[in-house]
Amino acid sequence: MSAAKPNTESVRCSPGWPELLTEAELAAYLRLPAASGSAKPQNVVANLRRKRNLPSLAISNRLLYPLDLIREWVKEQAQKHDSASATT
Repeated sequence: MSAAKPNTESVRCSPGWPELLTEAELAAYLRLPAASGSAKPQNVVANLRRKRNLPSLAISNRLLYPLDLIREWVKEQAQKHDSASATT
């Protein structure tokens, strides 16, 4: 008899634990396919990590993205954009 697989869709983080997004979840959260027009949002994510310091962490050789840090990063990027727009 095989063990039932857990339903990971209904798993929620305990208070105090960070919510971690996969690369696909991050791309959807940032609406990268629509915003970038790229057919490969994973390339956009890699560029954001490299060029714009997108926060990530590696667990078992897999990159995950802490949602609270991603939200802060988005706010910082928006502020930089607003500052750059105000000076031009």
